[in-house]
Amino acid sequence: MNRVCGAAVVAALLLAQTAGAAVLPTIGADLGVQSKYVWRGAVSNPEPVLWPDVWVTWNGITLTGWASMDLTNSKPDSEAFHVTDLDLYLEYARAFGPVTGTLGYGHYIYPGYAGAYPATGEAYLKAKADLKVLQAGIAANLDLIEVKGLYVSPSLSRSLTFGPVTGTLALSLGWGTEKHNEYYYMTDKSALTDLTGGLNVAWTPPGCCGKFMTVTGNLGYAQLLGVGTEGQKNNFWGGLTLNFFYTPGSK
Repeated sequence: MNRVCGAAVVAALLLAQTAGAAVLPTIGADLGVQSKYVWRGAVSNPEPVLWPDVWVTWNGITLTGWASMDLTNSKPDSEAFHVTDLDLYLEYARAFGPVTGTLGYGHYIYPGYAGAYPATGEAYLKAKADLKVLQAGIAANLDLIEVKGLYVSPSLSRSLTFGPVTGTLALSLGWGTEKHNEYYYMTDKSALTDLTGGLNVAWTPPGCCGKFMTVTGNLGYAQLLGVGTEGQKNNFWGGLTLNFFYTPGSK
């Protein structure tokens, strides 16, 4: 990683000193299949993908490694089960009453594009407020390396729990600066980029399995707004993810 990511590591560790008494870390891994890879409203792969990740969280700090793997050879000169994207995230989250703030850095590597897309990275700041009936949030992502653009996304969500099942509806609106939109959408203007909605349904298995795993199904819809081409305007997708987690010493 570069000096920016190194600075983010130091900042997160310093912030963690004010997070309270040390607790044992929780480690986890997720394995998901999606019918389509859609990112900020744009299609990265119109065919099924596999999304594995591993993560560890401690005292408000979370480190995550995530990958996207094509399950078909939909792209020219590509092969099935080829890793196209590798993302590394480091973030620190802290609650201030009903508001949770998150400061982080994401480093994006693209091994599946034959050097067409150099690695880049974004610093991001998120805030989410619990408004009892709804949760309201906003995220700002600033690319520091390759793109040098800003992406801002306000959101609303609502969760309901029925026994072992929790359903969450979410809606977000994206806006990007000229540099961001030119790089990702080939649109040389600052504009609204996407309207994205989704439904996640998480099921906690009964018995001891529920202490270490959940199963999540999702449906998503995205519409490009002031960017992109006509053929990319609307996208639907769905998926299923197995979530595993473990805290040493837990029973």
